[in-house]
Amino acid sequence: DDLCDWYVEWAKRQFKAGGQDADVAARVLAHAFEQALRLLHPGMPFITEHLWQQLAAVTGGAAWGGRFLMTEAWPEVVSKLAFADVGKEMEYVQDLVRAVRNIRNVAQLADSEPLSVAMSWKTKLRDPAERKRAEFLQENSTFVINRANLSNFAVGLLNPEDIPPTSRIFSAFREDRFAVILSTSIVDLAKLKDQLTRRAAGLDKSISGKQGRLGNADYLARAPEAQVADTKAMLAAEQVEQANIRETLAGL
Repeated sequence: DDLCDWYVEWAKRQFKAGGQDADVAARVLAHAFEQALRLLHPGMPFITEHLWQQLAAVTGGAAWGGRFLMTEAWPEVVSKLAFADVGKEMEYVQDLVRAVRNIRNVAQLADSEPLSVAMSWKTKLRDPAERKRAEFLQENSTFVINRANLSNFAVGLLNPEDIPPTSRIFSAFREDRFAVILSTSIVDLAKLKDQLTRRAAGLDKSISGKQGRLGNADYLARAPEAQVADTKAMLAAEQVEQANIRETLAGL
């Protein structure tokens, strides 16, 4: 998912730019793809061997002659290739795009319908890390627009009073929030509010049930550890979704 749905799209911009950017993108993409083929090989031996040989012909030339993927070493983490800060920034962008896509799904808007999105930081970017993240978003706004199919993406401090209440959907996003500016001609806000209200009621019931199980000493003692961990993870996810829905409902 990260390689095919995200990095390939990211690299297209670098390929279009040409020069050193394109060269770096090509080498990173080839390395990532080659490592992915090694990981996939035990479960998909024939197609991965074929693709690896094709990749070898393009990137390795004669040096790869006579080698086979099935005899290559299992991939190992290379610490110098791990960039934690950049990884966190990219995860933020990915989560933002997913959050916008979720609003599109909730509002039952076609993928072809472009949306306008504005970001808002509750802490007004006083934290250096938040300012850095905002700068990263600004620098890569074109990528966000492309992946979320937006007509406009505004990065900055959003004043809710500037957006008519009848044409906006606010949604919580991590510790931040964003607004999707909508036209009432493409979405029925009353119907959307009803759908979200019903979803919130369902989440209340589900969250209450999981909290009850996790608060039961007998369940914690008898249930497998993995099952308890799954319950906690699902509870956390539902609580985040519930918070987002409540934020969205408050903005309708």
